[in-house]
Amino acid sequence: MLHSDRYYSDGHPITLLVRGAVLCYVAIVLLLHLAAVAQYLNSISSSAALARMSIYAGFLGPFSVFLGVLLWDTVRNGGVRIMRIFSSVGLILGPLALITILALAFNFHPTAYWGEHGDSRLLPFFPLFSFLYGCFGASFVVISGVVRHYRGIFILCIVFLFFSQLLDFLSLDALTQYEGRAAGFASNPNFSAQLLLALTIASVDWRRASLLNNLIWLVAGVGVFLTLSRGGLLEYVLALCVYLVVTTRAQARTLLSQLVLVAILILTLVFGLPLLTPFLESNEMMTSPTAQKKLEQLNALLTGNLESVASDDRAWVAYEWVDRITQSPWLGHGTGFVSTTLGPHNIYLNQWVENGVLGLALLLVFIFASFWHFKRYKDFRGVMYVATWCVAGFFSHNLLQPQPFLFLWGFLGALAYVERRRPNPPHPSLPRA
Repeated sequence: MLHSDRYYSDGHPITLLVRGAVLCYVAIVLLLHLAAVAQYLNSISSSAALARMSIYAGFLGPFSVFLGVLLWDTVRNGGVRIMRIFSSVGLILGPLALITILALAFNFHPTAYWGEHGDSRLLPFFPLFSFLYGCFGASFVVISGVVRHYRGIFILCIVFLFFSQLLDFLSLDALTQYEGRAAGFASNPNFSAQLLLALTIASVDWRRASLLNNLIWLVAGVGVFLTLSRGGLLEYVLALCVYLVVTTRAQARTLLSQLVLVAILILTLVFGLPLLTPFLESNEMMTSPTAQKKLEQLNALLTGNLESVASDDRAWVAYEWVDRITQSPWLGHGTGFVSTTLGPHNIYLNQWVENGVLGLALLLVFIFASFWHFKRYKDFRGVMYVATWCVAGFFSHNLLQPQPFLFLWGFLGALAYVERRRPNPPHPSLPRA
């Protein structure tokens, strides 16, 4: 059986010191990877040392854990445990593998883009890297210590990402702002907001409300606001509303706690922002033209005015990409084609325009199969992760490329299987608040 109690006993051959060292190493790898430190290092890589560090944080770190897990489990158990875990996420990795194969094949399309205009030479292989990150994520679940302590590790990643956003907001020149918006380690405000929300969904307990959960939601809400991302704010509100409904239904006595959380959020939006206006006006980041425009759009969105959304430049860009789809609806224009210009800001249009109807169909199969996987294991956390990703897909066209998203997809998919087999792991890493 996966992760049996014998693993945790003092009589196991692996000493507590070695297990602790392994867990610390894995935690560092996850922190560098999931807090988007790799993206930040890559964006400022002006020296060979930083370039090597970004490669380690982005690829070699997770790969080293994957390789170690593979070798250890093969020697100790004949690879039985890792084979069970990978077979359990077949509904996720299978369609993702087909998307990867199709994308690699469409690199040979006559109008495919191979990075001729100064982009990375690895651009044609990004789909393969995305698939590998999904496999890396699933392999981490083989480590029993990670299963026991993943919430604590993810919360630490949230804290690091949040404080990197806060440094951007305070204009301490510690990080690089993105057009006057706080992005933190992620280097892109929209990606930063989506990643912060993804980590929040993976960290909170969807079965019951707690003070710790509420604190995580509050920190994530502040972080999403600092990015001034309309899509991120919408995804955050939808996910939070679902969390409030689910946890309140599951445990009626937590209704008061939930009402307090809702009241704090409403008071912050209604009264807190006007009170912060003098401070925001004196803040260097918030006085930039881009930030002022984003604040006006966020205010319109919060007041129910959808005109700003309909008149957004990205909406008109989407219409242009629909026209390009009609030029080659069946075979598309080749992988990487959207990299030659401003993308459609829509993952569904992106797959259609690059890999044709089959690319869009495989993406929908991937989403449906993922929903089915988490539903089969009764993992509402995973269902919400996929649902939020689907909503984010209407605002971003490259969600299959950022490393942390696919890593979390594989990790949560395998975790759903392990927790279903072992619903009450001993010694949880975080006490219930």
